[in-house]
Amino acid sequence: MAAHDRPSEPLESRVRLAELTGALSLAGDLGRGQPLGHSLRTCYLALRIAGEMGLSAENQTEVYYTALLVHAGCTAGAPQFAALLAGDELAAMRDMYLCDPGNMLQILRWIGRHVATEASFPTRTQRFVVALLQAERTMADFDRGCSDVGAQVAKRLGLPAGTQESLFHICELWNGKGPHRLRGDSIPLASRIVNASMVLEVFFTAEGRRETEAAAVGFRGRYFAPGVADTFLAVAKGDDLWEGLAEKDPWNRVMAMEPGTWPMHVEEADVDQALTTFADFADFKSAYRAGHSRETAQLAEALARRMKLGPEEATLARRAALVHDLGLVAVPSFLLDKPRPLSEVEQEQIKLHPYYTQLILARVSALQPMAAVAAMHHEWLNGQGYHRGLSQASIPSAARIVAVADAYLELVRGGPGRRGVGIGEALNLVQQQVGTRFDPACFEALATEVRGTSPKASRGQEWPRDLTEREVDVLRLVSQGLSRREVAQRLYVSEHTVRHHLESVYSKIGVSSRAGAVLFAVENGLLG
Repeated sequence: MAAHDRPSEPLESRVRLAELTGALSLAGDLGRGQPLGHSLRTCYLALRIAGEMGLSAENQTEVYYTALLVHAGCTAGAPQFAALLAGDELAAMRDMYLCDPGNMLQILRWIGRHVATEASFPTRTQRFVVALLQAERTMADFDRGCSDVGAQVAKRLGLPAGTQESLFHICELWNGKGPHRLRGDSIPLASRIVNASMVLEVFFTAEGRRETEAAAVGFRGRYFAPGVADTFLAVAKGDDLWEGLAEKDPWNRVMAMEPGTWPMHVEEADVDQALTTFADFADFKSAYRAGHSRETAQLAEALARRMKLGPEEATLARRAALVHDLGLVAVPSFLLDKPRPLSEVEQEQIKLHPYYTQLILARVSALQPMAAVAAMHHEWLNGQGYHRGLSQASIPSAARIVAVADAYLELVRGGPGRRGVGIGEALNLVQQQVGTRFDPACFEALATEVRGTSPKASRGQEWPRDLTEREVDVLRLVSQGLSRREVAQRLYVSEHTVRHHLESVYSKIGVSSRAGAVLFAVENGLLG
């Protein structure tokens, strides 16, 4: 995919790259437990620092897109982080940035505030010890996952190698204690600027101006590059910086700050690639959802064609299906992967995700019609769905298609506390709600489509990057959210053998984390 500088057609018919990455930045805010606008304010601050340092327009562009995509990999590893805490990982991540990572007392207090908060005292104590012993390893893998996925997102969006590299090293610390152990000036400059800006924005939003300046001084030379911290402190002497940082909705300000002579745009042919990036970003939120949005989009398009809808309607259904669950980034992974039944309050949290889907995507003017359809996938024909309670006349065909495709695939796939079911049983369960929840014509198209599906051949075929049959088996199970121990039990091998296979997979495909491996499996159709 390539992003192009000079427009070749009216701007109204094209998708602006800054808007697309800006929307992903909002999703990243929610996925990191931060208030909306956090990444936009990070971008504003990073550009102010970059300008004061005299960076070229090209380097400022790198800073700009690195900042907007600073959390593009934040959902990678979220389920494992949530499992370690046995609690709300979004609240924990929101609080984590205010801790000094070198202060053990602060870390212990942070663990105490966020580990198994709803459990009994004995259980909390046990989980506290487990978290203390495993936190460093889990967080390192989490950061490596953010690096792997963030760099891949930049590549998919057609951003240059420098921006990809900056995002790959976005979690590095000046003192060399980041996930890849880069130290000092070996860390890309854009990474240094954006990492510091991200943390300083959190301090300002949570605690104010004085504490933000104190953090810059305290972290200088340890986590922040001295030159970046000094430049921030110089810029911070002016009140105008703080006025910009205090802006609740800095969207227009940041869109206007895009470096360069004219805005960059994404060609129409490449929009699907960008939306697929949104899809994978959302699916990382749960250990059970790898590839779900891609499968839903493929099925939705097939149903639209069976129903003999026009090409525009089929495209709308496919694209809406790709992003239908984007709002799940605002729901804790701990809740998404919690075995049912859920409490009423927990159900209401999940029911808000279509609202967030539309809230995020509607900021991209060219995607607003698709955003509206995507947000309707839990509406029922009888008006008893959510989040708007729409009824039959208000639900377009594309939304009805996405709804039935999503529900069917969730039944087949299974989820927390429940195994997937076969095609026949899934169709019977969906059919029970035809006329109340699902459209009859959409169901008939679904039944015809999936009954003609033949099982995929797997054994004996060649796999990408010279992966072996057993390595693909391990990768598939890891992609389902299984731990190394669970994979070993499923394959009747030792945990050491599973570790060896995973290390080989990482080496062959060029990643350093579970999340990077799962993304590779999704992109290459290895989920089975």
